[in-house]
Amino acid sequence: MNTCPRVPAVSRRTVLRSLAAATAVAAVGGTLAACGGSGTSSSDGLRILVLKHALTKPMAQMAWVKQLEEIAGMPITWEEVSADWDQKKSTMLAAGDVPDLIVGTGAISDSDLATYGTLFEDLSDDLDTIPNVKEMLAAKPELMSLATQNNGAIYAVPGYKRFWPPTVQHQYINRQWLDALGLDMPTTWDELYDVLVAFKEGDPTGTGAKVIPMDWSPVGTTGFGYFQSVLLLGSTGLPLSSGGGQGYFLQDGKVSNFLIDERYRDVWSSYPSAMRRG
Repeated sequence: MNTCPRVPAVSRRTVLRSLAAATAVAAVGGTLAACGGSGTSSSDGLRILVLKHALTKPMAQMAWVKQLEEIAGMPITWEEVSADWDQKKSTMLAAGDVPDLIVGTGAISDSDLATYGTLFEDLSDDLDTIPNVKEMLAAKPELMSLATQNNGAIYAVPGYKRFWPPTVQHQYINRQWLDALGLDMPTTWDELYDVLVAFKEGDPTGTGAKVIPMDWSPVGTTGFGYFQSVLLLGSTGLPLSSGGGQGYFLQDGKVSNFLIDERYRDVWSSYPSAMRRG
């Protein structure tokens, strides 16, 4: 949940409510909170803090950022955080040096609210002024429940993605490379192996440069995760959830673990050893 400081000025509240309505649609994912300025905010501009992935391009290069400045009618200073948020957050909250808006998933926790409650603005009485958010909460009661505190206060606008995919990870193959080498789309393990060998030993890019035919994210010490070789289990019809994790899955109403599933053993016994070695 994201939260925000109290808004002391009516005119500033009006601007922030407009931004909350617009940013709830355009934001980089997660939740958004409309906040009041901290003691360091300028009346001539707004401070917006955004938590984003390190690979996400700078806010200044995004078209919707310019649109927000036009809606606000004032310049926006973006504070971009891609690492060490917990440490930065504790310092910020302790000093009371909070921005006007915070955008990002899980930026502020319930324990933060309990400790620094006087810094946060209750948005529950502002819903009439942000009709798109009010409509979303009415259409999705679960979002209203998620956003509402026990005392009825709302400190953040939840993120909602209408067409969320069943999984964020998929296997892909480069069709241009297949076409360049005159290869068909593989449909079996053996065919896939032959295609990967052809990618490695041939010249699928037409540049003479060597390519990596298949690659995975490295496995850590806490179980499987996203974009790792555990995805190969999907070819057996075995469902994966949240990157595989510790192996638990739900199928036909029964909870099991693929580490004790025959399909897990079949994949690794039939999967060519050369491919297992990478």
